[in-house]
Order: sequence, then C-alpha cells, then structure tokens
Amino acid sequence: MLGTTDETLREVTRESLVAAGSRLSRDHCVGRLKDGMRHLDRDGQLAALEVAGQLKETSWLELLDAAGHSGTDSLVDAATRLLGRWSSPDAADVLAGLARDLDEPKYQVRALRGLLRIVRQFDLPLERRIELTVAAARRDLASGGAAIGAGGAPTLSLASRTAYRLGLGGKRSR
Repeated sequence: MLGTTDETLREVTRESLVAAGSRLSRDHCVGRLKDGMRHLDRDGQLAALEVAGQLKETSWLELLDAAGHSGTDSLVDAATRLLGRWSSPDAADVLAGLARDLDEPKYQVRALRGLLRIVRQFDLPLERRIELTVAAARRDLASGGAAIGAGGAPTLSLASRTAYRLGLGGKRSR
C-alpha cells in the first residue's frame, strides 16, 4: 500500500501510520514495520522511515539504524537526515555507529554533525559528552577530517571545534 503511485493514498497511509504509531505499543509497531520493510518498494520504505522520524520514539531508532546500515543510498540518506534532526540524546549511539561504519563521506559527515549537535545541544553528563566527542574525533581523523563547511569548503574538524567549545582541548576555530 505504501508503494502505490497514488499520492493521496500514500499521504493518507502515512497519516494513519503516524496516528497508529502514537497510540499502539511502540515495540509492536516497530517490529511490524521492520518486518514489513522488505515487502515495500523504495517509496514505501522511505515513507515508513518518515513515520519513524515524525514519532521520534526511542524504539524507532532500531528501524532507522537498520536503514542507515542497509547499503541502499536512499534509505541511508533518509536515516541519516532523520537521525540528524532527532530531538533527544537517544540517537547519539546510532549516529556514532553510522559515522563509524558508513563509507560514503557525505553520510559520515551528516552522522558526525548530528552526533556533535546532540553533544552541544543536550545537557549530558560530562563523561558522556567526552565519550561521544572522542568517538566523533576518531571517526573524523580516520576519514582524514571529512568535515565540510557551507559551500563545500573544508573546515577545522567538527570534533576539534566541539572539543574546544566543551573545554576538552582541541584547536580553536577562527
């Protein structure tokens, strides 16, 4: 049904999934949607991920993590985009894993940026902030400082800037 070419039907289906997902057991919804993902076409899979991104429940992170590691460009794109906007620190470990595991630089950078946004934005214990920043710095160094600024210009490492702002060392951004 989510793979249909009728845009109106797709939109109604998305709205229904969001409504059901907000009322039913989170684990039940995630399990059913994850099992059903393999039967959906690409558009249906992307719609299912959008539902997960709208509900922003911790239990949906498993679905986004699986999509991020799927190797399918459109699913990795959607998963990293949605995780990068996640509104709680729960997505940090998934983003760290994607930053570590993905080969495509644009998705690595997106995962790193999302991870570092979480470190800066949320009130996490100092030990957790250090752990996440070190994980990002390791990935950033392993990729040769893949951080890209606005307009595609190379920038000082995102991890170094974040570490400096957190008072953890690193170089000062100018």
